[in-house]
Formats: sequence, C-alpha cells, structure tokens
Amino acid sequence: MDYTSHYLKKFLVDLSAIALTQPPAYAGVLYLSGADFEEALMALPMGFGIVNLMSIPFGYFQDKWRNLLGGDKPVLYK
Repeated sequence: MDYTSHYLKKFLVDLSAIALTQPPAYAGVLYLSGADFEEALMALPMGFGIVNLMSIPFGYFQDKWRNLLGGDKPVLYK
C-alpha cells in the first residue's frame, strides 16, 4: 500500500493500527486509576469511539515521523 491507495483502505489500516494497541492501554489506565468494572464498561466504548476519530490524524503522525527519522517517503499520505 502507498499514498495512491484508496482512501478507505488507508483509513482501515490506520484504524486497525491504533485500535489494536489503544484499548488495552486505556483499560490499564482505567484499572490503575481505580475504576470499577461498571465504570470501565461505560468508558471503554467511548474510548474506542475516540480511537475511530483519531485514526486518520494518527496516520499523518506516523508518516511525519517516518519522514523525519528515516527520510523515507510517506506510506499513506502524500
């Protein structure tokens, strides 16, 4: 996949990259902050919704760091 790929494919890659890592981290934060099970059940779906909104900016963020650190051309965004 590269920057000429379809927009939906880019979105799904960004979403899967962040959705697989963010919910477990968020659940850990909830646990460490003292949230009980019911509070976590209410907060986790909201957190997943925020992850959906953040997936596109996350892709831009990854491409910027890829360019800064390695000088590589962007994978998803031109």
